[in-house]
Parts: sequence; C-alpha cells; structure tokens
Amino acid sequence: MEFKPDQKYQSSTENLTTMAAHIKHGWYVPSYQREYRWDEDNIETLLSELVDGCKNIIRDKKASAYLGCIILAGFGSNQPKNPTNPKISAGNLPKTYDLIIDGQQRITTLFILLAALDNKLRTLQTELEKNKASVPANLQANGLLSNIETRRDDLLEMLYTVSSSDSSRNKYEQPSVIREGKDVWNSENGTFDSPISKFLKLYHTHGLRAFNTFELDTNSLPGQSNQAVRDAFKNIKNFVEDDLFNDGRLDRSWIEEFKNQNSELFAGIIWRSDETIEINQGDLDNPDLNLPTLLATIAFVDFVMLRTLITVVRTEGDEADALSIFTALNTTGQSLTAFETMKPAIKLQIQKLPATPEETLGVDRSIKRIEAYLNGTQKTKSQRDRIIKLTPDFIIDFAKLWTGYKCGKAFKDQHTYLSDRISESKNVADLNHILEHQKQLAEYLDKFWPNLKPEFRKCEFNNDDQTLSEETKVLLAFLKDFKHRVTVPLLVQFYQKSRQEEDRKIFEGAVKAVSAFSILRRFVTGSTDGIDDDYNKLMIKDERGFCIKATNCHPLDIIKLQDEFKSLLKRKIGKLDREEWITQCSQVPIYTHSKVIAKVALMLAFENSVMDESDPLFLKRARENSRETFTLNHWKAKDKRDFQTIEHVSPQSFQPKGWEAEIYHTPSLCNTIGNLTLLPQDVNSVLGNAGEKGNFSWKEKYYAYGYISSKTDEEASTIKREALDDGVNLPDSLEKNYRIEGLEGIYSFGNQGKIWNRDNIERRSKNLLGLVWDKVSPWLDI
Repeated sequence: MEFKPDQKYQSSTENLTTMAAHIKHGWYVPSYQREYRWDEDNIETLLSELVDGCKNIIRDKKASAYLGCIILAGFGSNQPKNPTNPKISAGNLPKTYDLIIDGQQRITTLFILLAALDNKLRTLQTELEKNKASVPANLQANGLLSNIETRRDDLLEMLYTVSSSDSSRNKYEQPSVIREGKDVWNSENGTFDSPISKFLKLYHTHGLRAFNTFELDTNSLPGQSNQAVRDAFKNIKNFVEDDLFNDGRLDRSWIEEFKNQNSELFAGIIWRSDETIEINQGDLDNPDLNLPTLLATIAFVDFVMLRTLITVVRTEGDEADALSIFTALNTTGQSLTAFETMKPAIKLQIQKLPATPEETLGVDRSIKRIEAYLNGTQKTKSQRDRIIKLTPDFIIDFAKLWTGYKCGKAFKDQHTYLSDRISESKNVADLNHILEHQKQLAEYLDKFWPNLKPEFRKCEFNNDDQTLSEETKVLLAFLKDFKHRVTVPLLVQFYQKSRQEEDRKIFEGAVKAVSAFSILRRFVTGSTDGIDDDYNKLMIKDERGFCIKATNCHPLDIIKLQDEFKSLLKRKIGKLDREEWITQCSQVPIYTHSKVIAKVALMLAFENSVMDESDPLFLKRARENSRETFTLNHWKAKDKRDFQTIEHVSPQSFQPKGWEAEIYHTPSLCNTIGNLTLLPQDVNSVLGNAGEKGNFSWKEKYYAYGYISSKTDEEASTIKREALDDGVNLPDSLEKNYRIEGLEGIYSFGNQGKIWNRDNIERRSKNLLGLVWDKVSPWLDI
C-alpha cells in the first residue's frame, strides 16, 4: 500500500475562525504541559504584534500578524470518524477536539484576550442599547447593534462549546479548553478546576447575569495556582479598556484615517459589507455613542479573528507523532521529554487499576525521586537544559535495565517504550515495580555518575559503617571518564543487591569485574568497537540475561557475571593467558587509542610497586600500602603532586638530541605503555618546555626524574649536583615539584649508563602489563 505523507501529518496556516471551525471547540491540554506562566512582557509582546498588524491595514490590505506554529494531536473535523482517546471518557467529549502538544501558552493568552474583547464589546453594547435613540438611522438600518452581536458570537464560539440548541447565550455552556486531570467536559455536570477553564466558566456566568464589566480578583479566582491567569486578564483587560485606543494605537485619528483613505476596506471590516456607509463627524463626536472606541474594537476583533495567523501542524489521533514533530521543530521553546509525557499515562493507569492509598503514595514518591535527579537542585534557566540532556540517556539506561532493549534517543521510540511498559502493568504493584527500578536507577546515577568528588559521598548501605573502598571509588570514576555508560544498567542491580544484603563486596565485585573486562578487552582491541553489543547480549541473553525481566527468574550472581565476561573476552582476544595477553598488548599504542585506559593501567601498575633492584627499569609488587597511587585524589588530580597528565619518556616526534633514532622507526612505539609515565601537570609542562627545541634529552630526562622522585632534600641536592657535573643544568622551576613517586627506577636505569631504546621500551611495556594483569585478572577469577 502506498504511503501518503499527508495521511500522517497535515499542516496549514489558519486564522482563529478557521481553527474554531476545524476543531469545533475542543482544546485539550495534557497534564505534562506546563501550567500557564506568561508574564507581562510575554503578553505585551503579543499584544504589540496584534495592534501593529491592525494599524497597518490602512497601508496594506493584506496586513496580518503571524504567531508561529502550534502542534496538535488531532481529532479534527477532517477526520473520517470521531476517534476516542483513552484519556477521556468518550461520552463527555465535544464533537471533535485536539490535544495541544505545543502552543498552549499562546492559545491560553489568546483565549484570555478574546474574553477581554467580548467583555469590552458587551459593555459597549450595553451603553449603546441605553442610548439607542441617539443611534443614527443609517447605522441602525445597517445593523450596528446586530453587528456587535455577530462579533460577540465569533468570540464566544471560540471560547465555549456549543452544547445545546438554545439560541440565547445559554448555549455557550462549557469552556472549550480543558486540562487533563483537572477538568471534565460534561453537558450536565462538567468540572472545571484548571485556571483557564475556571476563568472562562466564571466569565460565562457573569455575562449571563450582568452587563457591567467583568472583574477578576482573588475572591473570584483565589489561590497561587491561579495567579498567572489573574495577572494576565488584569493586564489584557487594562489594555483593551484603555491603552488600545490611546498613545497612537487604534485611536480616533486612526479610525478617521482608515475611513477616509480606504472606505471600501473599512466597510468590509466594520460592516462586512461592500457598500460604503457614511458616518458623520458629529456622530463620531457624540459621547453617548462612543463610536470611535466601538469601531476600533470591532476592527481589532475582526483582525484578531481573521488576520491573526498560526501554522497548525496536526497529526490524526497520534499523540506520539505530534510530540515527535514538536521535538524536531521546537528550537526556541522548551522540549518535552518522554518521561514528562509518561506521567499522565501513569495516572491514567492508576485510575484503571484498583490501588490503595499506600500504593498510590509509592508511585508518587518514585516519580518525585526520578524528577529530583532529572531536575537537579538549582532552579535556574539551565535546569531545563539539564532535563533535556539527562532524560534520553536515563530512558536508554532503563530500557536496557528492564528488558535489555536497545532504545534509541528519538523521542517517539522512548515515548512508545515507556507507554508500552505502563500499559503492560496488570496491577499497581506491577506499575510500582517499574517505577521503583527507575527510582533506583536515578539514585545510582545521582550518586555515581554525574559528579564524582574526592570526598566521594558515602554509600547509603543499610550498615552505616560500610563505605566503598578507595579502589572501587577510582574504578567508578574510571568508568565514568571512560564514558562507559553501557555498564550502568548492570551495576545498578548489583548496587541494589549489596544494599539489600548489607554487603558492599557484592557491588565492589561487580565494579571490579566490569572494569577488568573493559581494561583487558580495550588494551588488545585498541577500540570500543562491538563493546556495546557485548553488553546488550549480556543484558538480554535469554533466561540467563542480566536485565530485570531475566533476573526476576534467576538470582543475580557475581560468579555468573565473571563467567559471561570471560566468555566474551575469549571470543574477542582468544586464550585468557597472562603471557598471551602481554604479548598482544605490548605493541599497542594505548596512549593514542585511549588516554583513560593508559592512565588507569599505569596507576594499577604503580600501586604498591617498587623498583626491582636487579633491573631498575622494572617494577615489582611490594607489600600492601607501601605505595598508594590508586586513589581518587590521584585520579582526579586535585593536588599539584597528583597524577594529572601522562608523560612520554621519549618525545612523541623524533628529536636528534640524545634519543635513539630506532625508537622512531615504528611511530606507534612512543605511545605504548612502556614509554609512558604519570606526572603532575606542572612538572610535565617544565619537562616539555625546557631543553633544546622544547624537549629534554635522555640524559636531562632521567636526571629530572631522579630529582623530582628523591625522598629527601639531601638526596635531591646530590642528584642536582651530579647532573651539573655531567653537563645538565636542571630548571629552577623543578624545585617546588620534587618527591613525585614512581620515577626512581628510570633514573637509576639511566644513571647506570643505559640507553632508552626500542628494546628497553618493549621490556618495560611487558613489565607494566604483567603488573596490570596480575592486579585485574583476579577480578574475573582468571
């Protein structure tokens, strides 16, 4: 069957009158839309655009005001049959209606303006009725009073649903705009509690029983939630009552200029007639008639209803499609997220399912905790950016956590995935189960992913004495800096299990297993190609997978996790053997492939290691706590002596002074782990900027390493004197940076007259890799 785009989306530029005909008065605001918030500046901008457009009619017959684009999920009149939306009882609907996906702030403001204009016309009509005898015969004959009545009908048909065949104003019974969760259309006992629909209901009631101007205050529409609508009506009413006709806007001079310069257009707008109707100067001067204000109001109402243009993008009965359009088109407004659009679906599901107050409270708590993570703590303009940024990744994580599904970032994919999960809930316990895991995910991300600090917040294990080990803290920071987000859905489950069982070792074991897999795999492959697929297989793998749907059927087990990782490693790198892995990795330019992996490997190798006296180029493992380099402080480099940067022993590009040319015959050799070490930023800068052409020679380099790794002032002075005797003048800027551990071996090696060459770089690579293997392989029980 041929796909026709216009069957999915339609767009047209419409005025308010044609929009009302399209929609036949049903405007439905989903609960995930923000409450009405337009302030005085927003309103003034809109009114100025409308007034400027109306004034320009004198010079431009096609003058109009364009208010941008609105997006509707459509149950419009062009649909072949009236659909039903599960969010509303079909018996309580207007004939047709549209969900407002984007544009409700503008639409709400326009509704308030239309009510203010009707209020103005009604009071003018009342005064004219009192002074009917003063109305010139030609104006009465051409239907001045009935013309006002017609304009009021235009306004009221936009504001209210026509819910009876009554010819009087009683037929305008119900506000045409309602908000989900607060208002209900019903011909007998409709409920209207949202600010805009309550305002319209109050205005309608006033108009039936009174002819004086309508006032809105805290007595008639009380409460903070109604403040924005109260303020908006007050500002707009003041404008329509007074400002519209003063200060060079639609004042008497404008009416006279319009009437004199373009009488045909004037007649067409004011009288909706092709015939010119004469208005005497004396009639314009008659205060009892107040004709300048009445004619200007009619002209402005005509402009607002017929020449205020809006591009309407409508989908037929598909809210998700409309939201997708909004996300794609909206570059100046604030996009909605799939989680925000999920909230009303949750509420609807709760209404369908029997729920106790405790169960409903549990749902609300979970939603609030998730929102706390997505919103952050700072109520600033950037908060919305945070929500838009964090939500897609949060839902991707949850999809992998829940079913192992690889959800995309596209709004529709995420909206559909969440909606499907909610609709699958057979009872509120099922719904709570989903939200509880979302809440746990939010807590995990809030704790371990966004901002790791040196002080590292205490883990909320049930046993307050248990906090994570320093090693685990570094590994969590490593996974974040490695941008290894794919590990989150897996680790969050082990974190929750460790909390439930009051045993931090469960979580720490999982963190170590994940880290070991990442380090061992990435060192061999040199890239992350395929690693996401590995984790996807791990999460979704039949009944033995690690997604929630799988672990509901079998216990979460660290041994099984280790076995799965070992199986994946074997398929990727072959035999899990120490010497085999070292051989494969010794030629890998890891600095080029991943600086994060290079840094974590060097820190693991340096941890509790000392110089091997039999071969000072080598390190060997010493007793626990003999050298603590694998710390969060070193990883985050908060102190000037911490390992902020990776240093190349021999320069990355060939320098003729004091370096073996053979090192550069294989360009990648300089970026292997054997040619790397860790230094504070200050020291690295000194070593990089000193010496000939900005680099130290080999002799200068090993003396510098000895000097900054010396343990005492006396030792530092001795090395500096020896260097000077050997023709090396160390920079004074190194004075403040000595006692950096881990470099004494390279100094001793050079001080024995040995050369830094290809063979020694390869030997050192294998030594360091052996230390890394010995440290991480037990994490996978290899």
